[in-house]
This record gives sequence, C-alpha cells and structure tokens, in this order.
Amino acid sequence: RRPPRSTQSRSSAASDVYKRQIIMELDMKLFKSNSLKKILIVLRDFTPEEENLQNLCAIIRGDIMKIWQEIHKPPELENAKVEDYFQIEFCALSDFVYQKQQFEQDVNSLKTRFVDNSRNDYLFKNYNPDTNIPIDGLRMYMMDLWNTIKSDKKLNLPEQKVMVSIYRCGEIQKEAQQLVAEQFNTLNAHLSKSFYDKFKEDCESIQKRALEFYDENAKEYQEEASKAKRQELELHMMEDFRELFKKQVTHIK
Repeated sequence: RRPPRSTQSRSSAASDVYKRQIIMELDMKLFKSNSLKKILIVLRDFTPEEENLQNLCAIIRGDIMKIWQEIHKPPELENAKVEDYFQIEFCALSDFVYQKQQFEQDVNSLKTRFVDNSRNDYLFKNYNPDTNIPIDGLRMYMMDLWNTIKSDKKLNLPEQKVMVSIYRCGEIQKEAQQLVAEQFNTLNAHLSKSFYDKFKEDCESIQKRALEFYDENAKEYQEEASKAKRQELELHMMEDFRELFKKQVTHIK
C-alpha cells in the first residue's frame, strides 16, 4: 500500500529525486530528442472518493518539471522542454484492501498493455527492432553500459551496440562451426580410406547447414558486424574444405 507522504523520510525522498535527475540527464545525453521515452506513473490504492486524480497528476507532473529544471543541460539544450524527451502518463489502480476485485481487474488491464499490440494504448507501439538489442545480447549490453557509467566514460550507445553485435555474432559463428563439426569428421573419415564420390554434395550440405544456422541467429544484430562474422565463417569452412580436398586428390589415380 502506498505510504502517506508524511511517513516518507526526507533522505528517501531526496534519494528518489536524485535518481530521477540521473535518469533524465543520461537519457538526454544518450538519446537526444529523437527518441521519446514514456514515463508511466502507476498510482496504487487510488480512491476517487477521497482523492482527485487530476489534481494528483498535476502535483506529480509539477515535481517532474522541477526536477527537469534542476538537471544539468549542455548550453545548446538549455531551453529544451521535458516534453521533448519524455511522454508522461498516469495509471490509477483501485485500493488493494477495500476494492480488491477491482484492483485485480485494473492490474490485469495494465498487464495487457505490455503484451497486446491490438490495444490503442499498447505500450510498445513505436517499437523499432533496428534500434534495440536482441534478448540474448541484453545481459552483456547492460553490463557494458553499467561499467561505462561507473568508470565515468563518455557514453556512446551506437558503439556499445556494435560491440555487442561483434561479440554475439562471433559466438554464433563458433556455434555454427560446432554444429557441423561431426559432419566434417565423418567426411574426413571417408577420405582417409578412399576416394569419396559424394564429396561435393557433402561439402555443400555442411556449408548450407552452417550458414542457415548463422543467418537465423545473427539476423537481429548490427548488419555490418553480422556480415563480417559471416564472411569469417565462410573462410574458416573453405580452409577446412581445402584440406579435405587435398585428401580427395591423393586418391585419384
């Protein structure tokens, strides 16, 4: 249940303000005004009989405006408005104790806003896969960003995305090679004994399987990095095929 303002410690309130200042400053630094972020403020245990939602939202919006005015801005953004960077929205949930059934309905309705893209108020309507990180690379991406923040380096979001793409596509390249390793070994075993009639077909099958696996798993990453690692994969396989072909030639009489 939401505690009354009178019971919140001053240190806790100050800490919350400081966190919001940091979030706003970093968002302005990272994304500029070309990437509008939504701030969804959820008001728990709201009782319309006792509270006026419009007035409550105005108070909170005023607090946000005050934080915005106090954050550090570069000279060229001194006149920037909070609306240039953030879309502020409020969602009121009924009282959990006295209106539990309605509270659960409100929560379920809020949940569907995260997953149901047919809703007009779906939260990710402006989702762009080209500007996001695939889920399997998210952990590394977040850790890298956090380490950059802690070391107080200048943040460069596109650079971080390229680094993640290079790393993950390198991992996918290795996985593709491991996927066809057994087929390579089988082909090598045939060539160790005698001339192998299906050499060409098996080589094409191995290459096709490895590249299809790579393309499927690397398609969400930065295109240039993905293509570079794909070329490396092709070169590695061509080197292996060349060594196998040398064995094939030794059996020709």
